[in-house]
Amino acid sequence: MRNKYVLLLILQLIVLGCLGGCLHIGEVQKQTGYHEPIKELEEYVLPSMGEYIAFREPKVDDDSQTVYIRTVFLTDYIDDDQLKEQYSPLLVMEDTRCLINEYMSGDDFYQGYKIVVSFAERTGDYYEGYGEVRNYSYSQGNIKDSLCVVDYNRLLDSKTVDSINCSGIKQINLSDFSEDEVEEILSIIAQLPDLEVVLLDEQLEDELEQSSVELKLDLIFV
Repeated sequence: MRNKYVLLLILQLIVLGCLGGCLHIGEVQKQTGYHEPIKELEEYVLPSMGEYIAFREPKVDDDSQTVYIRTVFLTDYIDDDQLKEQYSPLLVMEDTRCLINEYMSGDDFYQGYKIVVSFAERTGDYYEGYGEVRNYSYSQGNIKDSLCVVDYNRLLDSKTVDSINCSGIKQINLSDFSEDEVEEILSIIAQLPDLEVVLLDEQLEDELEQSSVELKLDLIFV
């Protein structure tokens, strides 16, 4: 009897060892199912973006009339440096924004709701934010007709902005840029033809107030 229990214990250890070697904690796999109530949106976006991102369970807050849509980069994509060089996370986010805009324009479910779409990478038990797009302004919070308010963190600069489809970006968060990067900020702004509002660090107020007049933009300092 004792030998039987020893054998079972050995088998359990072998199974656990195999699982430990085969499973990767925090790995994000290709999405195979869909989430209500954004199932149709996912079906529209994933044929183009399913090799790069997966959607997570959305949150719909009826009290604030806000839909929170979370996306996570696939582990296979994040781990493939060559693929990321060919198709950067910035491009993935921007193309996803455009696809969601295309879909939402014909779906009444999203009319009248604030929409927030976040992008992140899963690292173990944590998520590292890459960016966020929304359909309401930084200042008044009024709802726009598309996801035209973007925050791509430091992935967006004067060089990478040239690689994305900039049309429709009306508001952008550049508050991570410092007072030593005024020329960089102005270069980014100059390449966004539809831009109306820029969120900036308050330390830049004196240096950029005159530029806002010349560029016909509203600058918000935080």
